[in-house]
Amino acid sequence: MLSQYKSYFEETLQPVAKALRFIHPNFLTVIGIIPQLLFFYLMSQHNYGWAVIALAFSFIDMLDGMIARATHRVSAFGGFLDSVFDRLSDFLIISAFYVAGLVNLPLTATLLVSSFMVSYIRSRGSLASGGKLKFEVGWIERPERIILLFFVIVLQISIPNAQISGHSLAEVLIFFLTILTVITFFQRMSHAYDKLD
Repeated sequence: MLSQYKSYFEETLQPVAKALRFIHPNFLTVIGIIPQLLFFYLMSQHNYGWAVIALAFSFIDMLDGMIARATHRVSAFGGFLDSVFDRLSDFLIISAFYVAGLVNLPLTATLLVSSFMVSYIRSRGSLASGGKLKFEVGWIERPERIILLFFVIVLQISIPNAQISGHSLAEVLIFFLTILTVITFFQRMSHAYDKLD
């Protein structure tokens, strides 16, 4: 959904990208995992205030590709590296809710697997189509998922004892995020069935 606004976000962040032109984009990809590592650690310590700040710095993840394009350093390895670190980032962010005790293991595992499959279908579908299709379809892509998880932490800070039918608010919200992610998986599978020979 938010992918259609990618050009707008990139234009907004151009001043930041220009200021960081001297940094190699692959190096920025690698150090871009630091906010997620901090988020994981802070969540494990139940330090939600600092955790939400760490997660907010995930926007760094957008800068490596922007800098690569601006400095004509786009490469196949750079795209590969970015994809690998995105999956590491996803694991750290989602599993942090489990280590913090906010959600149970089955729900965490389901969100992890469905999130990974949504990303895999995009990558494999694009490859199968020879790059002609981007597979940016479905309700919940990676940016939406991170934004929604960000708001889950904000709500956890604001109303930590809120419950719905005996379940914590965080668990209920992540349950619905998981449902939307699974739906996105099937939306992309349907898109592949329709578009690929």
